[in-house]
Amino acid sequence: ATLTVKDNTGANSSNIASVEIKAETAPDLVVSALTASNNQAKQGDKVTFTATIKNQGQASAAASKTEFLLDGATVLGLVDTPALAPGASATVSVNWLTASAKKGQHTIKATADKTNVVPESNEANNTKTITVSIQGNKT
Repeated sequence: ATLTVKDNTGANSSNIASVEIKAETAPDLVVSALTASNNQAKQGDKVTFTATIKNQGQASAAASKTEFLLDGATVLGLVDTPALAPGASATVSVNWLTASAKKGQHTIKATADKTNVVPESNEANNTKTITVSIQGNKT
């Protein structure tokens, strides 16, 4: 790069210098998939939710916690997620016993690194949400 300096009289001086810019590398945890064992469960069924947590960043991610949240209010589980190398994935699961669930649509949100222990390149892409339906009583 060339640096040119001009003083208040109009005289200038130039010099050439090399500048090296290195991109900072960091992990980036995302929920790449979120599935339910039964999207049309009956009250009383057990539904297993499985999230795939992927490190799409350029550095290793330390162990963290993944949260499964029901209807924006009830934590179904805060699950240990192992350390992940760049490009690596892990699956984590939680069970929901639906005996006391209301009939109708319910949302489940999985959040990677819920406790924010991993400094990521993008903290805004850590969640995925799905909807499941609870039918009438199990017969």
